[in-house]
Amino acid sequence: MLEGTRRPGARGNGKEHARPRLAILTCVLAINQLDRNILGITLDQIGTKFMLSDTQLGLLSGAFFAFVYVVFGFTVARMAARGNRRNIVAGPPRSGAP
Repeated sequence: MLEGTRRPGARGNGKEHARPRLAILTCVLAINQLDRNILGITLDQIGTKFMLSDTQLGLLSGAFFAFVYVVFGFTVARMAARGNRRNIVAGPPRSGAP
């Protein structure tokens, strides 16, 4: 078969979707970084509003934050091991989806 020609119904190499995929991954990375840094940015205001000590603020930003990530990490890992990984990566089901 000549280079540059395709059979009808044949799948492409995916280059036509490279830019949208890169844009989506960039957005996910930006949200991930914001998620990791938002507590550190707002920690002083949280401590002032709720009258928390430095120890309590340290626990909030360290141990409790890590605990939440561990709990959700194991939960998602179990779902990935037993379920459909594509659906887990895609996110929660949309209402009205077929």
